[in-house]
Amino acid sequence: MKAVIESDQEQQDVMEIMTKNISAGGIAGSFHHSLLFNEKDSVVVRLSLPNREGALQHLELKGEVVRITAPTPCKVGQLSIKFMDMEKQPKEMMIRYTLKRQLDLRRKGLL
Repeated sequence: MKAVIESDQEQQDVMEIMTKNISAGGIAGSFHHSLLFNEKDSVVVRLSLPNREGALQHLELKGEVVRITAPTPCKVGQLSIKFMDMEKQPKEMMIRYTLKRQLDLRRKGLL
């Protein structure tokens, strides 16, 4: 799943990552292009998660960059973000999504 990361500052930098790990506490993903953020930067994460009926729910979550590994010619970059001040409803949506995803993976024998 893709996520859009946008700067919470005035410069309005935007980058797209391919998520590798999503939880109610944060998100980690990979990217191939130049690095736009630094550790401890405040960001906004935009995700679209399927709800119980299968329709997409769009989330906009505040976060802080906690770890970055820059891309090299042989390896993609990695970015980890910790969610900050998440409200109850988005947090419940994230928990439901991750539990459903884990159940799907178990049923397929991948977990």
